[in-house]
Amino acid sequence: MGNRVAILLICPLVLAIAAFCSAQGDESPHGKSATGKISWEIRPPADNRSSSTIWLWPDDRKDKATQLTETPTFNQIAFSADDAWIVVESHLSSGSYFSFFRRHADTGYAEDKVAEDFFENGAMERMATSEQVERWSVNFEKWTGDFGPYAFIFSWSARLTRRGPDTYFMHCSGWRGVYDLERRAAVKTLDPCKTTTASEDAEKALNEDYRQLRSLLDETGKERLRAEELAWLSKRDAIKSPQERCDFTNARVAELENRIQTRKH
Repeated sequence: MGNRVAILLICPLVLAIAAFCSAQGDESPHGKSATGKISWEIRPPADNRSSSTIWLWPDDRKDKATQLTETPTFNQIAFSADDAWIVVESHLSSGSYFSFFRRHADTGYAEDKVAEDFFENGAMERMATSEQVERWSVNFEKWTGDFGPYAFIFSWSARLTRRGPDTYFMHCSGWRGVYDLERRAAVKTLDPCKTTTASEDAEKALNEDYRQLRSLLDETGKERLRAEELAWLSKRDAIKSPQERCDFTNARVAELENRIQTRKH
């Protein structure tokens, strides 16, 4: 599995993704397929030892609901435009992964063979990077008709076995490509993978969060933040250990993100 990156679902999602918008205290995540003919919902486990389950039913006949699959932690569910295929994205502590389901003549769904691109022989890893992969994660983006009726665009990221100067595992990110369900293969690279160190990732997050927080402040607040950041940078510059510098930066990133959320709410 991949580098487990938390995925934020924003409502509404693009067309043909069966998305949900669930406020705190609302019922379990639910929605309809691309055609609107199939409804779905996530049912929580009866106990802490079990997984949540995905249930489907046709034409608003909830009394006809059947279980599609279990999901450790649900990210999203995507129906093809004709409801012939379902892509379920779930995640474990180590990363997000796909499960594929094909509709059969009786209108029921059965899990389709998972392609070796993801689980066997490292085909996906060879397509995305020449580096040796320690773990990986995927994210469904959208269906695309440019590569077939059942092709979709997804992103792939990985933690590599190689470590950077900061002693942390290096990271491969930014890869995007196309997966064809009928061919059971990743068939096209759209964007190449970029290999970065943990320190570089932390620095990028720091700059992005600094700019975002600054945009939420008035002129007085901006000046105070600038002075604060200069003082913080002076402290970081005095740190000699690359690992300690990375940890110091990540702590600052977490602080800025907390302040951003406070400002937004």
